[in-house]
Amino acid sequence: MDQIEAAGLPGPMTLGGVTLPLVGRARVYACGITPYDVTHVGHAAAFVWVDTLARVLRDGGAEVIICRSRRRAARRRRPGRLAL
Repeated sequence: MDQIEAAGLPGPMTLGGVTLPLVGRARVYACGITPYDVTHVGHAAAFVWVDTLARVLRDGGAEVIICRSRRRAARRRRPGRLAL
């Protein structure tokens, strides 16, 4: 819990003054990037936020199951470029 507080994230949820425990499994599905052109550092955000979420959930005691999708965009012919 110290890491969560140090990061400035909100503390545990409460209901009527009683802390709600995080138990069981957390299933996370994350859509990956669909690169149409050159890859850039912004594409990493799609993976970093999921890893961060999983770490916070694990610190809260949950078993985390992550499913990530990756997709390759169909190549389109552009004027002046060779089709691959």
